[in-house]
Amino acid sequence: MTMSKEFKSAVQKTNLAEKQLDRLFQKSNTDNNRNTSNTSNTEQKDIRQTFVISAQALSKLKDYVHYRRLQGDTNYTQKQALQEALNQLFQTVPDLPQR
Repeated sequence: MTMSKEFKSAVQKTNLAEKQLDRLFQKSNTDNNRNTSNTSNTEQKDIRQTFVISAQALSKLKDYVHYRRLQGDTNYTQKQALQEALNQLFQTVPDLPQR
């Protein structure tokens, strides 16, 4: 039996195939909406997006998050840092037209 068959049978045995897997991995609404105070209610849903950034920028981001954690904000994440940076960027163009 191959690994893929073993995995499929394990999923079938636990009925995970019938459940909505995304519900298992969702955070509470307070976590998802913590840094979205500048967006409308319809835009507070988190989505996954892939970005290509330089190795240097990613390293700086990791350093910044590590620094914030050392300062006592132990639950600070890269997601939070990016959201804060984007919010500051968006404030530079208050009347940004929608595409």
